[in-house]
Amino acid sequence: MPVRSNAAFLDAENVVLCSDFEELSASRVSLFLRELGKEVVAARILDGPMSLGKTRDFNVLAVISGTEIQSATQECAIGTVPYGNGVVSEIQTTANKLLDGFEHPNPVINAALGDTLWVSSNYYHRSLNWITVVIAIRAPSAHQLDFTMMRLFDLPETTCSQNLACLAR
Repeated sequence: MPVRSNAAFLDAENVVLCSDFEELSASRVSLFLRELGKEVVAARILDGPMSLGKTRDFNVLAVISGTEIQSATQECAIGTVPYGNGVVSEIQTTANKLLDGFEHPNPVINAALGDTLWVSSNYYHRSLNWITVVIAIRAPSAHQLDFTMMRLFDLPETTCSQNLACLAR
């Protein structure tokens, strides 16, 4: 099965993680990728905050939060990217999408969908060679955290059945 990376990660030099959830750290995500036995991304996975200079290609900041971001995660994000406080509005916009939920135009389908549990947004800062990926999770269960790792790299949900880094296996 070919492994497709989230478009934000293609050709990234570094991926810096700032997370409300200690279970989603650079060491866990790196183990998750090693367990796949394939090269998914060539980037280094790092815990933030991490001050990095402008790179030849680009860097990715991955912010993973609940419905309200913890101050340590917000400070991590601000301390990592060259656009500083601008990242706060990106995080808040994504969290608001989670709180507002997804509404399907067909009321029958909408009623069956229930609450939105997970949303993701990518913000591109081309002139600075940075991309911010913000993920907001309503209920941070082991399954939702595993789902987050799989979605970061566009992998199917069956990925966690044999992966030692997954929490819900």
